[in-house]
Order: sequence, then C-alpha cells, then structure tokens
Amino acid sequence: MSKVYAVQMVEFNPQVGNKKKGYTLSGVMSFRAGNAVQDTQFVPSPIVPLKEPDKKISVGEREIGLFEFLTGRDPDQPDTYYVHQPRKPNLPVFRALVAENMGVLREAVNEQAQRSAQAGKPMTPAPIMGQRAASERAKVPANKTVEQILAEGRNATEEPEPEPEKPAAPTKKVDFKDLVKRVNEGSTTGRGARAELDTIKDTLEADDLTYIAENGSKQLKNWAIREIDNRAAGE
Repeated sequence: MSKVYAVQMVEFNPQVGNKKKGYTLSGVMSFRAGNAVQDTQFVPSPIVPLKEPDKKISVGEREIGLFEFLTGRDPDQPDTYYVHQPRKPNLPVFRALVAENMGVLREAVNEQAQRSAQAGKPMTPAPIMGQRAASERAKVPANKTVEQILAEGRNATEEPEPEPEKPAAPTKKVDFKDLVKRVNEGSTTGRGARAELDTIKDTLEADDLTYIAENGSKQLKNWAIREIDNRAAGE
C-alpha cells in the first residue's frame, strides 16, 4: 500500500501571524483553517489526504509536486515557504503529514489530539476529509470519515449501484461573483446582497466564500468570514 500524503492548514490565529482562514489552489482544490484564537473555542483544521501528491504545479519557470508546493520551502529563498501567511514568508500555511497508510494517519491524528489536550485545549481529533475539486459544488458532502475513505478504497473495483433519480428542487439562481460586482459598483446594497447570499449559502464552496471575503465590500467580507467561521466551528 502506498504512503498517504496529507496536509492540514495551520489554525487561524492572527495574534501569532496565522491569518489565513482559507486557501484555494485554482482548478485543483480548496482548504479551510480551524480556529486557535485565544479565549475562543479551539477547532482543529481538517486534514486532507492528497490523491495526487506529485501532481505538477507551475512555480515560475519550474514545476514541483503538489505536496511539496503546499508544504515546502523555496530552495532559492530558504526562509520562504511556497505557500505562506500574508506578509510572513517564514510562516507556513500547511502542516505536512506523511503516513504508511490510512490507519497510521488516524493514529497520528489521535496523538495530535492528545498533545492538544496536554496543552490545555479540547481533545478534539481533526476530521480527515475526502478531496474535492475546487469546481465541484456542495451537492455532495465534503466531510468523510476515515471509515468511508477506507471503504472507498476497498470498493474501488466494485460496480456502484445506480442511485434513484430525484426531481431537482427549484433553486433561486444567484451569481455570487456578479453580486459582489454589483455591490462594489453601488447598484445593489450590501444589505440586499447579504439577503441573497443567505438564500444560497449552502451551495457555496470554501473557495467561493474566500472569493467573497477577498473581493467583496466590508459588509460582504464580514458575511463571508462569519460563514467560514460557522462552518469551521460545526466540524
């Protein structure tokens, strides 16, 4: 059995420079951070096993593997991580986890929770998640237990049973990027935009929320950050 290469975002804690609440690798996947802000509930970041840790990522004129890109340092600048905290090149965004198999990874997660408890934090094992492409929508739950991941590996050669067709429920079509643009241009109020976002928030991916937080007005940014925090706390 091949090794498992996984990554985990460093928990959000701006007091120590960890300001990233989410990270999206365009066209590949998106991630979100837990919470480690002082005097608030500690929520560990989800752990994401990489299906293609060697997938080539272009960095300038070179190409490197996905796992190395997310967790490694630039050899031309030893104190700089490829993916680092805002204005903190020496602070990584991801932790690297390498295990012989999923069982060993699960043991490592439990040990991590025990160390967290020894440091005075809740003994909450980080969830191990299945990997989704950034372009997928929230029709399929992102969270997967270790047992589900292992079962998927055992049943990979089995023919899946067809799922019964269900009539699609009518949904209100809202283009969140257009909504951000209209608020920025002043043709839509922030209050009205938040109301529209509330009707589609269950269909928004982590990368969608990150887009709103980075490009929206102050009201939309606060709305997106609050939704990201709510999802992280609900793990």
